[in-house]
Amino acid sequence: DQVIFDKTGTLTEGNLLLTKVIPAAAILHSRLKQVVNWAASLEQGSQHPIARALKKSGLVPVTDQEFIIGNGVLGKLANDKSVLQEFAFGSPDWVAEVMGLPPQAHLTTEYGIQVAIARKRQWRGEERSEWIASLIFDDQLRPSAEPAVQQLNGQGMQVHLLSGDPSSAAADIVRRLPLHSTAFGLQPEHKLAALKRLQKQGHEVLMVGDGINDIPVLQAANISVAMGAASDLSHISADAILLNNDLEMLPRAIALAHRARHIIRQNIGWAIGYNALALPLAAMGYVPPWAAAIGMSASSLLVLLNSLRLKKRSTSSAISPPAAPEVAHV
Repeated sequence: DQVIFDKTGTLTEGNLLLTKVIPAAAILHSRLKQVVNWAASLEQGSQHPIARALKKSGLVPVTDQEFIIGNGVLGKLANDKSVLQEFAFGSPDWVAEVMGLPPQAHLTTEYGIQVAIARKRQWRGEERSEWIASLIFDDQLRPSAEPAVQQLNGQGMQVHLLSGDPSSAAADIVRRLPLHSTAFGLQPEHKLAALKRLQKQGHEVLMVGDGINDIPVLQAANISVAMGAASDLSHISADAILLNNDLEMLPRAIALAHRARHIIRQNIGWAIGYNALALPLAAMGYVPPWAAAIGMSASSLLVLLNSLRLKKRSTSSAISPPAAPEVAHV
Protein backbone atom coordinates (compact mmCIF):
# COMPACT_ATOMS: atom_id res chain seq x y z
CA ASP A 1 0.00 0.00 0.00
CA GLN A 2 3.10 2.27 -0.09
CA VAL A 3 5.23 3.14 -3.12
CA ILE A 4 8.65 4.82 -2.88
CA PHE A 5 10.28 6.42 -5.91
CA ASP A 6 13.81 7.61 -6.43
CA LYS A 7 14.06 10.78 -8.53
CA THR A 8 16.95 10.94 -10.98
CA GLY A 9 16.64 8.20 -13.59
CA THR A 10 13.37 6.93 -12.12
CA LEU A 11 10.76 9.69 -12.08
CA THR A 12 13.00 11.67 -14.42
CA GLU A 13 14.63 10.63 -17.68
CA GLY A 14 18.12 10.60 -16.18
CA ASN A 15 19.52 12.21 -19.35
CA LEU A 16 21.12 15.17 -17.62
CA LEU A 17 22.19 18.30 -19.46
CA LEU A 18 24.91 20.61 -18.14
CA THR A 19 23.27 24.04 -18.17
CA LYS A 20 25.64 26.27 -16.20
CA VAL A 21 29.07 26.39 -14.58
CA ILE A 22 29.35 28.89 -11.72
CA PRO A 23 33.01 29.57 -10.89
CA ALA A 24 34.34 30.30 -7.44
CA ALA A 25 36.20 33.56 -6.91
CA ALA A 26 39.60 31.95 -7.51
CA ILE A 27 38.70 30.59 -10.96
CA LEU A 28 38.67 32.71 -14.10
CA HIS A 29 35.72 32.42 -16.49
CA SER A 30 38.19 31.63 -19.26
CA ARG A 31 39.03 28.33 -17.50
CA LEU A 32 35.48 26.99 -17.25
CA LYS A 33 36.07 24.46 -20.04
CA GLN A 34 39.02 23.12 -18.07
CA VAL A 35 36.79 22.85 -14.98
CA VAL A 36 34.31 20.71 -16.91
CA ASN A 37 37.21 18.59 -18.18
CA TRP A 38 38.41 18.05 -14.60
CA ALA A 39 34.93 16.93 -13.56
CA ALA A 40 34.64 14.56 -16.54
CA SER A 41 38.09 13.13 -15.83
CA LEU A 42 37.19 12.42 -12.21
CA GLU A 43 34.01 10.61 -13.33
CA GLN A 44 35.83 8.24 -15.70
CA GLY A 45 34.39 4.72 -15.43
CA SER A 46 31.19 5.82 -13.68
CA GLN A 47 27.70 5.02 -14.99
CA HIS A 48 26.05 7.80 -12.97
CA PRO A 49 23.79 10.15 -15.01
CA ILE A 50 26.12 13.06 -14.19
CA ALA A 51 29.07 11.12 -15.60
CA ARG A 52 27.12 10.39 -18.79
CA ALA A 53 26.29 14.10 -19.15
CA LEU A 54 29.95 15.16 -19.20
CA LYS A 55 32.12 15.02 -22.31
CA LYS A 56 34.26 11.95 -22.86
CA SER A 57 37.07 13.38 -25.04
CA GLY A 58 40.34 14.95 -23.96
CA LEU A 59 40.19 13.49 -20.46
CA VAL A 60 43.07 13.77 -18.01
CA PRO A 61 44.31 10.49 -16.45
CA VAL A 62 43.02 10.12 -12.89
CA THR A 63 44.81 8.30 -10.06
CA ASP A 64 43.68 7.21 -6.58
CA GLN A 65 40.09 7.39 -7.81
CA GLU A 66 37.49 6.56 -5.15
CA PHE A 67 33.73 6.66 -5.62
CA ILE A 68 31.74 7.39 -2.46
CA ILE A 69 28.20 6.09 -2.98
CA GLY A 70 25.61 8.81 -2.57
CA ASN A 71 28.22 11.58 -2.30
CA GLY A 72 30.72 11.86 -5.15
CA VAL A 73 34.23 10.96 -6.22
CA LEU A 74 37.77 11.63 -5.03
CA GLY A 75 40.83 11.51 -7.26
CA LYS A 76 44.14 13.06 -8.24
CA LEU A 77 44.70 14.93 -11.50
CA ALA A 78 47.86 16.50 -12.89
CA ASN A 79 47.93 20.28 -13.33
CA ASP A 80 49.66 22.22 -16.13
CA LYS A 81 53.03 21.52 -14.49
CA SER A 82 52.33 17.76 -14.20
CA VAL A 83 51.96 18.06 -10.43
CA LEU A 84 49.25 15.82 -8.95
CA GLN A 85 46.47 17.64 -7.10
CA GLU A 86 43.69 16.06 -5.05
CA PHE A 87 40.15 16.80 -6.27
CA ALA A 88 36.68 16.15 -4.90
CA PHE A 89 33.56 16.26 -7.08
CA GLY A 90 30.05 15.65 -5.77
CA SER A 91 27.36 17.04 -3.50
CA PRO A 92 28.40 20.47 -2.14
CA ASP A 93 28.04 19.54 1.55
CA TRP A 94 30.14 16.40 1.12
CA VAL A 95 32.85 18.22 -0.86
CA ALA A 96 33.03 20.88 1.86
CA GLU A 97 33.40 18.17 4.52
CA VAL A 98 36.12 16.08 2.86
CA MET A 99 38.12 19.10 1.70
CA GLY A 100 37.78 21.04 4.96
CA LEU A 101 36.13 24.03 3.29
CA PRO A 102 33.49 26.51 4.48
CA PRO A 103 30.11 26.59 2.70
CA GLN A 104 30.27 27.86 -0.87
CA ALA A 105 29.76 31.57 -1.38
CA HIS A 106 28.71 31.00 -5.00
CA LEU A 107 25.86 28.56 -4.35
CA THR A 108 22.75 29.16 -6.44
CA THR A 109 19.07 28.75 -5.66
CA GLU A 110 18.23 27.89 -9.27
CA TYR A 111 16.33 24.70 -10.03
CA GLY A 112 18.52 21.85 -11.13
CA ILE A 113 20.94 19.27 -9.81
CA GLN A 114 23.91 21.08 -8.31
CA VAL A 115 27.29 19.48 -7.72
CA ALA A 116 30.57 21.09 -6.72
CA ILE A 117 34.25 20.57 -7.43
CA ALA A 118 37.16 21.56 -5.19
CA ARG A 119 40.86 20.78 -4.95
CA LYS A 120 43.90 20.85 -2.70
CA ARG A 121 47.08 22.49 -3.98
CA GLN A 122 50.40 23.74 -2.73
CA TRP A 123 50.55 27.47 -1.98
CA ARG A 124 53.77 28.97 -0.61
CA GLY A 125 54.83 25.64 0.81
CA GLU A 126 51.46 24.85 2.39
CA GLU A 127 48.61 22.66 1.17
CA ARG A 128 45.42 24.64 0.77
CA SER A 129 41.90 23.62 -0.22
CA GLU A 130 39.85 25.81 -2.53
CA TRP A 131 36.48 25.80 -4.21
CA ILE A 132 36.64 25.62 -8.00
CA ALA A 133 33.06 25.78 -9.25
CA SER A 134 29.49 24.55 -9.07
CA LEU A 135 27.98 22.66 -12.01
CA ILE A 136 24.22 22.83 -12.62
CA PHE A 137 22.49 19.99 -14.47
CA ASP A 138 18.91 19.89 -15.73
CA ASP A 139 16.70 16.82 -16.00
CA GLN A 140 13.25 16.17 -17.46
CA LEU A 141 10.30 14.41 -15.87
CA ARG A 142 9.35 11.17 -17.62
CA PRO A 143 6.11 11.57 -19.62
CA SER A 144 4.71 8.53 -17.81
CA ALA A 145 5.57 9.78 -14.30
CA GLU A 146 2.55 11.99 -13.64
CA PRO A 147 -0.14 9.58 -14.94
CA ALA A 148 1.56 6.68 -13.15
CA VAL A 149 1.53 8.49 -9.79
CA GLN A 150 -2.10 9.53 -10.33
CA GLN A 151 -3.11 5.95 -11.11
CA LEU A 152 -1.26 4.60 -8.07
CA ASN A 153 -3.11 7.12 -5.91
CA GLY A 154 -6.34 5.95 -7.52
CA GLN A 155 -5.51 2.39 -6.45
CA GLY A 156 -5.26 3.51 -2.83
CA MET A 157 -1.46 3.67 -2.74
CA GLN A 158 0.49 6.35 -0.92
CA VAL A 159 3.35 7.52 -3.13
CA HIS A 160 6.58 8.91 -1.63
CA LEU A 161 9.67 10.54 -3.13
CA LEU A 162 13.05 9.83 -1.49
CA SER A 163 15.80 11.72 -3.27
CA GLY A 164 19.48 12.24 -2.71
CA ASP A 165 19.26 15.61 -4.45
CA PRO A 166 18.77 18.82 -2.45
CA SER A 167 15.25 20.22 -2.28
CA SER A 168 15.97 22.91 -4.87
CA ALA A 169 16.77 20.22 -7.44
CA ALA A 170 13.49 18.35 -6.89
CA ALA A 171 11.16 21.30 -6.29
CA ASP A 172 9.77 21.23 -9.82
CA ILE A 173 8.85 17.54 -9.54
CA VAL A 174 7.21 18.05 -6.15
CA ARG A 175 5.04 20.79 -7.59
CA ARG A 176 3.82 18.72 -10.55
CA LEU A 177 3.30 15.28 -9.00
CA PRO A 178 0.57 14.31 -6.49
CA LEU A 179 3.00 12.84 -3.95
CA HIS A 180 2.03 11.91 -0.40
CA SER A 181 5.42 12.88 1.06
CA THR A 182 8.87 13.95 -0.08
CA ALA A 183 12.35 13.87 1.44
CA PHE A 184 15.51 15.34 -0.08
CA GLY A 185 19.26 15.22 0.40
CA LEU A 186 19.14 11.63 1.65
CA GLN A 187 22.04 9.22 1.90
CA PRO A 188 21.36 5.50 1.20
CA GLU A 189 21.08 4.78 4.93
CA HIS A 190 18.49 7.54 5.31
CA LYS A 191 16.36 6.05 2.53
CA LEU A 192 16.62 2.65 4.18
CA ALA A 193 15.56 4.09 7.54
CA ALA A 194 12.50 5.73 5.94
CA LEU A 195 11.48 2.40 4.39
CA LYS A 196 11.96 0.57 7.70
CA ARG A 197 9.71 3.10 9.44
CA LEU A 198 6.90 2.39 6.99
CA GLN A 199 7.34 -1.37 7.42
CA LYS A 200 7.28 -1.07 11.23
CA GLN A 201 3.94 0.71 10.87
CA GLY A 202 2.59 -2.42 9.18
CA HIS A 203 2.80 -1.21 5.58
CA GLU A 204 3.96 -3.23 2.59
CA VAL A 205 6.34 -1.17 0.49
CA LEU A 206 7.13 -1.17 -3.22
CA MET A 207 10.46 0.52 -4.05
CA VAL A 208 11.29 1.79 -7.54
CA GLY A 209 14.86 2.95 -8.21
CA ASP A 210 17.79 2.81 -10.57
CA GLY A 211 21.04 3.82 -8.88
CA ILE A 212 23.66 1.96 -6.89
CA ASN A 213 22.68 4.11 -3.89
CA ASP A 214 19.17 2.59 -4.12
CA ILE A 215 20.41 -1.00 -3.69
CA PRO A 216 19.94 -1.22 0.13
CA VAL A 217 16.34 -0.01 -0.20
CA LEU A 218 15.63 -2.29 -3.17
CA GLN A 219 16.84 -5.28 -1.16
CA ALA A 220 14.86 -4.37 1.97
CA ALA A 221 11.54 -3.52 0.29
CA ASN A 222 8.68 -6.01 0.21
CA ILE A 223 8.69 -5.69 -3.58
CA SER A 224 11.33 -3.85 -5.61
CA VAL A 225 11.48 -2.74 -9.23
CA ALA A 226 14.58 -1.49 -11.05
CA MET A 227 14.42 0.65 -14.17
CA GLY A 228 15.57 -0.93 -17.41
CA ALA A 229 18.43 1.55 -17.74
CA ALA A 230 19.58 0.96 -14.15
CA SER A 231 22.96 -0.48 -13.19
CA ASP A 232 23.53 -4.23 -13.28
CA LEU A 233 23.78 -4.32 -9.48
CA SER A 234 20.35 -2.68 -9.22
CA HIS A 235 18.92 -5.29 -11.60
CA ILE A 236 20.34 -8.10 -9.47
CA SER A 237 18.98 -6.57 -6.26
CA ALA A 238 15.44 -5.98 -7.55
CA ASP A 239 12.53 -8.42 -7.79
CA ALA A 240 11.52 -7.11 -11.22
CA ILE A 241 12.93 -4.93 -14.00
CA LEU A 242 10.89 -2.34 -15.89
CA LEU A 243 12.42 -3.00 -19.30
CA ASN A 244 10.74 -0.21 -21.26
CA ASN A 245 11.06 2.41 -18.46
CA ASP A 246 7.31 3.13 -18.76
CA LEU A 247 6.15 3.92 -15.22
CA GLU A 248 2.50 3.42 -16.19
CA MET A 249 3.26 -0.30 -16.32
CA LEU A 250 3.47 -0.27 -12.50
CA PRO A 251 -0.22 0.46 -11.79
CA ARG A 252 -1.16 -1.90 -14.62
CA ALA A 253 0.92 -4.67 -13.06
CA ILE A 254 -0.60 -4.01 -9.63
CA ALA A 255 -4.13 -4.09 -11.09
CA LEU A 256 -3.32 -7.35 -12.90
CA ALA A 257 -1.92 -8.85 -9.69
CA HIS A 258 -5.12 -7.98 -7.79
CA ARG A 259 -7.26 -9.54 -10.53
CA ALA A 260 -5.05 -12.64 -10.60
CA ARG A 261 -5.35 -13.07 -6.83
CA HIS A 262 -9.14 -12.70 -7.06
CA ILE A 263 -9.38 -15.35 -9.79
CA ILE A 264 -7.03 -17.70 -7.92
CA ARG A 265 -9.29 -17.48 -4.89
CA GLN A 266 -12.32 -18.19 -7.08
CA ASN A 267 -10.62 -21.26 -8.57
CA ILE A 268 -9.56 -22.58 -5.17
CA GLY A 269 -13.06 -22.01 -3.79
CA TRP A 270 -14.62 -23.82 -6.74
CA ALA A 271 -12.19 -26.76 -6.42
CA ILE A 272 -12.83 -27.13 -2.69
CA GLY A 273 -16.60 -26.90 -3.13
CA TYR A 274 -16.70 -29.32 -6.06
CA ASN A 275 -14.55 -31.94 -4.34
CA ALA A 276 -16.40 -31.56 -1.03
CA LEU A 277 -19.64 -32.36 -2.86
CA ALA A 278 -18.53 -34.83 -5.53
CA LEU A 279 -16.15 -37.07 -3.57
CA PRO A 280 -18.69 -38.21 -0.92
CA LEU A 281 -21.28 -38.88 -3.63
CA ALA A 282 -18.78 -40.89 -5.68
CA ALA A 283 -17.65 -42.84 -2.59
CA MET A 284 -21.25 -43.78 -1.79
CA GLY A 285 -21.83 -44.97 -5.36
CA TYR A 286 -24.26 -42.26 -6.38
CA VAL A 287 -21.94 -41.07 -9.18
CA PRO A 288 -20.81 -43.65 -11.78
CA PRO A 289 -17.12 -43.61 -12.81
CA TRP A 290 -17.80 -42.21 -16.28
CA ALA A 291 -19.76 -39.29 -14.79
CA ALA A 292 -17.01 -38.63 -12.24
CA ALA A 293 -14.41 -38.52 -15.05
CA ILE A 294 -16.52 -36.07 -17.04
CA GLY A 295 -17.07 -33.99 -13.91
CA MET A 296 -13.35 -33.75 -13.16
CA SER A 297 -12.58 -32.74 -16.76
CA ALA A 298 -15.37 -30.17 -16.72
CA SER A 299 -14.08 -28.77 -13.43
CA SER A 300 -10.56 -28.38 -14.83
CA LEU A 301 -11.94 -26.75 -17.99
CA LEU A 302 -13.97 -24.30 -15.90
CA VAL A 303 -10.87 -23.31 -13.91
CA LEU A 304 -8.93 -22.78 -17.15
CA LEU A 305 -11.65 -20.65 -18.72
CA ASN A 306 -11.95 -18.59 -15.55
CA SER A 307 -8.19 -17.97 -15.59
CA LEU A 308 -8.32 -16.81 -19.21
CA ARG A 309 -10.37 -13.83 -18.05
CA LEU A 310 -7.05 -12.24 -17.06
CA LYS A 311 -6.29 -11.73 -20.76
CA LYS A 312 -9.35 -9.59 -21.25
CA ARG A 313 -9.14 -5.85 -20.76
CA SER A 314 -11.79 -4.88 -18.31
CA THR A 315 -13.13 -1.41 -18.96
CA SER A 316 -14.39 -1.36 -15.41
CA SER A 317 -10.79 -1.44 -14.14
CA ALA A 318 -9.93 1.89 -15.74
CA ILE A 319 -8.46 4.18 -13.13
CA SER A 320 -9.58 7.76 -12.87
CA PRO A 321 -6.95 10.06 -11.34
CA PRO A 322 -7.99 11.56 -8.02
CA ALA A 323 -7.45 15.09 -6.85
CA ALA A 324 -3.84 15.77 -5.99
CA PRO A 325 -3.18 15.36 -2.25
CA GLU A 326 -1.24 17.86 -0.24
CA VAL A 327 2.51 17.35 -0.31
CA ALA A 328 4.20 16.69 3.00
CA HIS A 329 7.79 17.91 3.15
CA VAL A 330 10.22 15.97 5.30
